[in-house]
Amino acid sequence: MIRFDQSKRRLANFAKYLPGGVNSNFRLGISPTPLVFERAEGPYLYDVDGNRLIDYYLGMGPMILGHNPEPVLKAVTEQLKYGILYAGQSEIEFEAARLFCEIVPCAEMVRFNCAGSEVVQAALRVARAATGRSIIVKFEGHYHGWLDNVLWSIAPTPDQ
Repeated sequence: MIRFDQSKRRLANFAKYLPGGVNSNFRLGISPTPLVFERAEGPYLYDVDGNRLIDYYLGMGPMILGHNPEPVLKAVTEQLKYGILYAGQSEIEFEAARLFCEIVPCAEMVRFNCAGSEVVQAALRVARAATGRSIIVKFEGHYHGWLDNVLWSIAPTPDQ
């Protein structure tokens, strides 16, 4: 039988400093309880209760290669020798943009962002500018970032 006693206890403690014990409203709706993880490897997440779970969320998107894939771990470790964040341009940023445009035929240019919420907002702005429309259709019950215009109705009840 799978148990979540440690996650529940830790969430109660986390709630002293994090609303609801979590750092994202989307995590509040997880049943039977939001989980507390301590590590991940490949397709698996390991929680504080010792459960090994398949990460079907893929970190909500960016973990498509799994957790800690050796080529990514090696490349990140190597890059850390040269710095983490320059707040300016670099050759590696240019190379990533060039490769992306080569791999994705319809991508003429790219803009990198730090979070999915930023990407969603940029896409909404581009869509509004390109179409001249102001109304946006959003999938019911889906999470599209934490900003006000998309953070609503992410966990509807069955009657909604």
